[in-house]
Amino acid sequence: MIDTTALHAQLLTRMSNHTTGSQTLQVGFVTTGLYFDPEQAQNQARFAALSRVSGGEIFAVVYNPDFLRYSLGNYTLRSLLLPSWLGGYGIVRSSVRALLYVLFVLGTALRIRLSGRRPYDVLVSSDPFKSGLLALMAGRILGIPFAVELNGNYTAAMKLDDGSTGSWYMRAKAQFADFIMPRVLKRAAAIKLLYEAQLGDLATPELLAKTHVFHNLVPLEPFRSQASEERYFILLGHPWLLKGVDLAIQAFLEVSERHPEYHLRVVGYCPNPEPFEKLAAGHPRIHLQPAGVPHSEAIGLINRSFALLLPSRTEGMGRVLLEAMAASKPVVGACVDGIPRVIRHEQNGLLFECGNAKDLARQLDRLMSDPEFARRLGENAKADVHTRLSPEAYQVAYVTFLGIAAGGVGTKRAA
Repeated sequence: MIDTTALHAQLLTRMSNHTTGSQTLQVGFVTTGLYFDPEQAQNQARFAALSRVSGGEIFAVVYNPDFLRYSLGNYTLRSLLLPSWLGGYGIVRSSVRALLYVLFVLGTALRIRLSGRRPYDVLVSSDPFKSGLLALMAGRILGIPFAVELNGNYTAAMKLDDGSTGSWYMRAKAQFADFIMPRVLKRAAAIKLLYEAQLGDLATPELLAKTHVFHNLVPLEPFRSQASEERYFILLGHPWLLKGVDLAIQAFLEVSERHPEYHLRVVGYCPNPEPFEKLAAGHPRIHLQPAGVPHSEAIGLINRSFALLLPSRTEGMGRVLLEAMAASKPVVGACVDGIPRVIRHEQNGLLFECGNAKDLARQLDRLMSDPEFARRLGENAKADVHTRLSPEAYQVAYVTFLGIAAGGVGTKRAA
């Protein structure tokens, strides 16, 4: 456990704004190389918050020339511009894109090293697998430390068979991840987790001593409760099997006759919705939208909903949980991975046994049978997300994470 109060004050002093003449901490963020959208609200909010205390560059793949050297506060994109036909899914396109990104990051690091400059104090990777390995190698070239973020249960997600992630390619990728991740984590200067048990079987005293557990930043401003003529539960996300869409459909079918005024809405990209449509059996109050919707429309769906469901089989945190909580909505989630760190059962939401559709049905029935109970959960959720899980709390925790990864600033570890 790290004494963060004094450390945060020291870091803020060191990483104060440019007008004081002091030097800000310089960070190089290594993304996965899939695609980075600098106009996404979450990216805008994250780097605006970090720009108050740091600056640097973000290594990223883009397909729009307007995003070359694009700025997010004190952070600038160091972009690899690729043709649009290399975007999207597919083994060949993904492999070509990955190879080009590796050459781009390592080539840039080598050129920086040969120039004698030191533009970063620390590198941060967005996962312990692809970008983690890249950050490790680039850090070795540059002679600087690197830190790792864990944003999910990587091998569990890869091994779930939903028709796309269950391919031989994904299984081989999962095996490779099992080999790479412990080696990357062992060499990292600091590790960010979303929940305490996220390292799983990889956990050792050495690794646990380097961990920092806190939520990811979620912009909360657009989310507020709005009136709706239709009472509905909303489930947002993909892939659908991983998100537990089948469980939500089964649970709703079990209780829908007792509550004829409620609907279930499922929204998110799903290339093969037929099994879920077959399970719903044409129920008039189950609405499946496998094409997904723009983020602005998703905000409205959350704001007008009765409650939000997240019955995932694996989930690092669940951004939609925080969004719904900010809109004063009761949330129902599976008791798995990082969800119980967000949802406190019967305080700011409800938990159910992961994979158990009958238990999920019981929790849905509790909300529909007692609207006052649902309202109280929603109010508690709003208070919690604006304090314990707020963007401000994220900034404090991330400043500490960056400072320790970069070499301390007088840090001390306490038992």
